[in-house]
Amino acid sequence: MKQINELCDQEQMFVDELRDHPRDLVVSLIYLDWLEERGDQRARFLRAQIELFETEPQTDEREAARRRLRNVRNQLK
Repeated sequence: MKQINELCDQEQMFVDELRDHPRDLVVSLIYLDWLEERGDQRARFLRAQIELFETEPQTDEREAARRRLRNVRNQLK
């Protein structure tokens, strides 16, 4: 039970940091790595969000990133 509580505390720390600093890419990437290490599928969604955020508006790459994000979101439902 202690291990579960520690995981919940660690994740809450990330969530708090993301809430307090929503545009901090470093926090997002660290959280993404943490999720991936645990096999959490939310990492795919976060990675797709970051990819979308990093692409230039009004480009083919942005539209492709938007489609990937939509596909990942639909797979996680």
